[in-house]
Amino acid sequence: MDYIAFQYYQEGNNASANILFEEFITGGNETEDVRFFLGLSYLYSNKSIDAISHFEWILNRKETSYKDAATWFIALALTDSDRYNEAKRYLIEVSNLDQNKGKRELAKKAKTLLDALD
Repeated sequence: MDYIAFQYYQEGNNASANILFEEFITGGNETEDVRFFLGLSYLYSNKSIDAISHFEWILNRKETSYKDAATWFIALALTDSDRYNEAKRYLIEVSNLDQNKGKRELAKKAKTLLDALD
């Protein structure tokens, strides 16, 4: 089921992907991957509030390979939901990633968005 959900996500069929990802979670097969891509799928479906909870779930884990990406996308979802002050906290965190190789572009985007919100 998750393969089909990922396929729908990649095709931009977010409504179908959302349903299948949710079914996967309620079926007890909850993983970081499913939560992350469900969050993205909701974000790209203009359902930012739904996306936020999935990114928060990831960020509440002690160890996650999606920390930087989830931090960026929760900031976007919060911005999209007009929750600018909350978004700024995450954007500041992302903007400090430029010390890590490979994260400079993301940090630049965060700084640009932060400047636009000020």
